Formats: sequence, C-alpha cells, structure tokens
Amino acid sequence: MSKKRWIIVAVLILAAGICAGVAISQISGASIRKLASYSDIPEEEETEDAEEEAEEAEETAQASVEEEPETVKETEEEDYESPIDFVSLQEINEDVYAWIDIPGTEISYPILQHPTDEEYYLKRDIEGNYDSNGSIFSQASYNTNDMTDPVTVFYGHNMKSGAMFGNLEETYSDAEKFAEYNEIVIYLPEEELHYQIFAAVPYSNIHILDYYNMNNENRFETFIDTIWSARGFGVNLDESVDVSWGDRIIVLSTCQSGGSTRYLVLAKLIDDDIDDQ
Repeated sequence: MSKKRWIIVAVLILAAGICAGVAISQISGASIRKLASYSDIPEEEETEDAEEEAEEAEETAQASVEEEPETVKETEEEDYESPIDFVSLQEINEDVYAWIDIPGTEISYPILQHPTDEEYYLKRDIEGNYDSNGSIFSQASYNTNDMTDPVTVFYGHNMKSGAMFGNLEETYSDAEKFAEYNEIVIYLPEEELHYQIFAAVPYSNIHILDYYNMNNENRFETFIDTIWSARGFGVNLDESVDVSWGDRIIVLSTCQSGGSTRYLVLAKLIDDDIDDQ
C-alpha cells in the first residue's frame, strides 16, 4: 500500500474515533439525566436564594411539628368512636345511657335508667321483659345520666349464677383481686370514663343517696369517712388514692351474701378519655 493511501486510512480511523467518542458522551449524559429524574438529591450548587428558601422551609416544618399535638388532639376528639353500639342499644331501649366494664372480670353490661320508676329494672332486662337477673341501673331521682354527679350509684343483683354483680363481693373481698382488677370503665356515646377502685366494703342497708346529700361538701366527706373507717372481713382499701370534695365517685351496690346488708365497691374518676387526650 502506498504512503498516500496509509495517510488517508489513518485520517478516516481518527475521524471515526472522534465521532464514536461524541456519541458515547451524549448517551452517557442522557442516562445520567434520566437517573437524576428518579432522585430527590439536589444539585450541589446552591444560590443564596435557594439557601434562604431551604431555611424558611425548615422553620415551617418545625412550626408544623410544634403545632401537631394540638391538631392531633382536636382530630381525636372529633373522631372518637365508642366501642359500644349505642345506636342499636337505644333502638332496643332508649333508657340505655352507658355501659360498665371492669377489665379482667365478667362484669360488662349496659346501664339503664327509667325516668320515673326507680325499681323498674330491678326485675327487668334491657327489653323491659321480666327477668330475675334484672339489669344494672341507676335512679333518676338521685342521679343524672351524664355521669357528672359527685356520687353515682349503680345497682345490680348478687346472682348465684355470677350474672350482674354476682361476683362483685367474691372478687373484691379478696385482697389480690382487689389490687388486680382496680379499674372500671364507663362508656358513654361520646366519651369513655376511667375510674380507679379505692374501696370495697360491707355496708349498712341504708339508701346512700337518700341518707347523704352528696351535693353538700360536709355530707360527702362524712360518707367517705365511713368508707375509710370500715374494718373487718371483706374490707379492702387503697389509701394511696386521695378522695376529696370535687372528685367524681361511682358506687357499685349489691346485696351482701347471707345477710341484709349491702356490699359496695367505690371508684374515683381518674381519666376522661376525651377531655384529657
């Protein structure tokens, strides 16, 4: 091959290499740009405006975090949904206004209140039919049905089958069970109330709310004093629980086994699930 031809071939090879290099460079650039489109990583170069925008964004995010608890609280209050289907219960009987549950025990029942007949649910079920078990109920002459009274009393039979408050005395006269099952939850359509049990005592057969005017501070404190001073078999007290005027108390009341006296379990409101969230 002549020298002239060698020169032509060399020039052609060099030109082809340059074109290939440009093509590879273009392909690589396109691939990098495509990969970058899937990434949120910002470019390294930042202007002063970009830095200011980043700082403002960070301050806004921090403010949102600081405001979040209040927002969450409002949302939770608005979105509270009771685990109890009160709509269905009240379709059966509009006298149903609450539900009592003692976690860990078999006590979990609707609470009723007849507007005029104090003894109506003594021997009637939720449908108003005769039932020797009766129902758990409160009395309209002494208690409202919104759980705001200083002392609310719930009545239930001490049934041998264990129904209603049939296991109340057996459970709470035992010191270990008294300590273990120390919470009562009262469900209402719009909130739930948590109470801590502080006393379980045999008591006289007097009508508590008739004998003591619980809207009077002195009478309230006198009643509580009679509870703290109780002694004997079946008495259990948690004196670490402070009970004073202004607290809201519930009393579970049933007949004491083998006698004409009552057995009471008392608990203090410690948490309103809606108001305290």
